[in-house]
Amino acid sequence: MQVKHVRAHSQYEHLGYDIGLMVLAKKLSYNNAVASIKIPQEEPPAGKQCVALGWGAIIQFGPCPNEIVNVDLIVRDRSACAAYGSVFIKGMLCVSHSRDDDSDSCEGDSGGPLICDEKVYGIVSFGSGCGEPQYPGVYTSVYTFLKWINKNWCPPNPVPLPAIILGLVLLLVIVNQP
Repeated sequence: MQVKHVRAHSQYEHLGYDIGLMVLAKKLSYNNAVASIKIPQEEPPAGKQCVALGWGAIIQFGPCPNEIVNVDLIVRDRSACAAYGSVFIKGMLCVSHSRDDDSDSCEGDSGGPLICDEKVYGIVSFGSGCGEPQYPGVYTSVYTFLKWINKNWCPPNPVPLPAIILGLVLLLVIVNQP
């Protein structure tokens, strides 16, 4: 799979505006393992049940799985992420486990999707530990960046591939190219 363009958000910092786009050089062939998914036209409400997918550690500092793993999560009110202080800004979602356990996204899951009602509402961004009750996971809100996505999906001045910032969350955008 060859990447034609990569575009990082111009305001990307260590934690904020944690989104980017990749445009593939060739159209993907859809099958049982490859499919498209919709993006939302609204912000997810607090209480929305979702699932996060990733290849990250099952527990903090633990080994990574041999296959993709999912975890049931719930979008929380922004006040649930108050412990992050001024780091938790517009464009971020506050998400935590849906049960009284420590289920969460973890190291290695960054960039993975938060799927609710068969739409990608969020992208795993950061957290403090894994499954810490006082520190829910923080996800980039796809809805917040819809205008940016629509404007930049095929940038005139793409970022050269070696200049991609490590840790940048990349949202895959598939385009039909001959």
